[in-house]
Amino acid sequence: MLAYRWLINSANEAKGKPFDIKLAEEMISAYKETGNAYQMKINMHKAAEANKAFAHFARY
Repeated sequence: MLAYRWLINSANEAKGKPFDIKLAEEMISAYKETGNAYQMKINMHKAAEANKAFAHFARY
């Protein structure tokens, strides 16, 4: 669900082409492990790894 949001937002940020073309290009970039959506994934995984030590403080 989060990955879909990243793909759509990345496609919306790109200018100059129709949305369907931009979305297709962003999906291809994600498959090739490049592009904005893939970088968002990498950054989120880095943040989760950095905050793993504080997970036991969470109260539900």
